[in-house]
Amino acid sequence: MSFWRRLFKKDQAAPAVAKPLSRKQQYQRKVQLYTEILTAGNAALEIMAQLQTRLYEPDYFSPAYIHLNCAMVLDHTRRVIESLQGFTGGPNPALAGAFARASIRRRSAIEVSDR
Repeated sequence: MSFWRRLFKKDQAAPAVAKPLSRKQQYQRKVQLYTEILTAGNAALEIMAQLQTRLYEPDYFSPAYIHLNCAMVLDHTRRVIESLQGFTGGPNPALAGAFARASIRRRSAIEVSDR
């Protein structure tokens, strides 16, 4: 590189300054997060309803089916919590703790049923 190019080269290490969101952008972000909360919540409820329906059918379903569906419900619940934290503007330790306890309970139930 020539001397002049190095001298007048833009500093790439300069940190980018984040602009605050406009009211319209804030509103759009809140609507998006609210939609994500509803979508993930509905998906979790649909899986739980399918499990409840299958519980009363005479057909056999494997423990792997139950484990998979429980994992999917937990994943949707995690998405709801993340979106809710973005919606409210900060983390909620009570929600995070409840989710961690539910996840541990699920893991321990899987270990017990696999024995």
